[in-house]
Amino acid sequence: MVSEETRKKWSDRLAFIMDSGSVLNEWEGDFIDSISQKLADGKDLTLAQSSKLNQIFHKIEEGLG
Repeated sequence: MVSEETRKKWSDRLAFIMDSGSVLNEWEGDFIDSISQKLADGKDLTLAQSSKLNQIFHKIEEGLG
């Protein structure tokens, strides 16, 4: 069972990535589009998807810092 806190974190990180203006490679862009749609449909991410979202988030966060 995924908590609302986790869902909010996913949404916040996704919004940060999309609003950052950072250039993603093709795979990352497709992945972000895919999970964005999944969350919009009210579905939860898998553990692997959540982990990859976090990796991309931290990569961009470090790049902007």
